[in-house]
Amino acid sequence: MIKTESVSSTLESVYDDYAAADMAQRMGKEEDAAYFAKRADFYKNLFDTETQFMRPRNADGSWKSPFNPSQVAHMESTGGDYTEGNAWQYTWPCAT
Repeated sequence: MIKTESVSSTLESVYDDYAAADMAQRMGKEEDAAYFAKRADFYKNLFDTETQFMRPRNADGSWKSPFNPSQVAHMESTGGDYTEGNAWQYTWPCAT
């Protein structure tokens, strides 16, 4: 199995977890809300404070390099860590 689009996949999953946490909270299911809220915070594992981008990691937790935030790639072409986009597009909504 080729692992590609890791940043995109993770960000999509944490958004789903955020939505599940919000729904559970509104339903009064505090334990479920806490579980999904914790998972929703996993997006923080992708944010590199040095480069200020959402960035892929290696299996050992180190940042994948070389890193070019403007490089566009996706599974159907050359593989890549983003789905039809790049680090600029996957970071801007997360910047504060």
